[in-house]
Amino acid sequence: MKRGCSTGQIQEEQKVERFVRLMFEAELYSMKCEENRQKPVVFSESFERRMKKLIDWERRKYQIRTGVRYMLSAAAVMLIILCLTNPGYIAKAWDVLVKWHKTHLEVDMPDTEWMGAVPEYELSYVPEGFELVMEDCDEIFGGDFWYKKEERDLFFSYSFSGGNHQYDNEHSEISMIQDKEGNDVLLVKFEDGGYSMLWQAKEGLTFSLDADVTEEELFKIKDRIQVKK
Repeated sequence: MKRGCSTGQIQEEQKVERFVRLMFEAELYSMKCEENRQKPVVFSESFERRMKKLIDWERRKYQIRTGVRYMLSAAAVMLIILCLTNPGYIAKAWDVLVKWHKTHLEVDMPDTEWMGAVPEYELSYVPEGFELVMEDCDEIFGGDFWYKKEERDLFFSYSFSGGNHQYDNEHSEISMIQDKEGNDVLLVKFEDGGYSMLWQAKEGLTFSLDADVTEEELFKIKDRIQVKK
C-alpha cells in the first residue's frame, strides 16, 4: 500500500489509470500502430490536450469524492464577502474557516452526515454542440458530469457537504450573487474565459458548475438543473 494513501484512494487511482490506458489504446488503434510497431508513436497536440484535461478532471472528481464535500452556509457566505474586502483576514465562526491567500481563497467546512439517498440530478439544458463524455452518479456521493464541444468543457457536479474548496483569485474575478430561488451563489469569472459557480440548494446539497460558455448560457444551464425523472 502506498504510504499515506487509503485503500479507497488507491482503488480510485487504479480506476483512473485503467481509464487513461484504454484511452491511449483507442488512440493507438485509430492510428493503426499495429501495422508498424517499430515506428515511433507521436500523439497529436489535440490528443495531448484532451488527455491532460481528462487527468485534471479525474483529479478534480477524486477531490470532490473525498475532501471536497463542502457547503456554503450563510455563515460561510458572509465570511467570504468579508475576506474579499479584507485580504489576509482569517475568520472562524460556526466551525467554518475562510482564509485569503495570495493566490487563492480557501473555504473549510465541517463534514456533515447526509441522511438517506442523494437524489439524482441532470441538466435539462445543454448548449448546442456539447456532448456528454463522462457521467458518474450514485446515491451515496452524488453526481459528476463532463460535457465537451471541441476544446470547450462543461463540468457539473453535486454532493453532500463538508471538506475544503479553493478558488483562484489571481487570475479571476470572484463575486457573490443570489439566484431566483434565493440561494447565495459564488460566481468566478476566469481571465482566460469561462465561469465557475458554487451554491447550496435548500435541500442541503452543494452544486458546482464550471463551463467554457457565456455568462448568459451559464445561468441558463443552472436554471434548468432538475431531478432526473
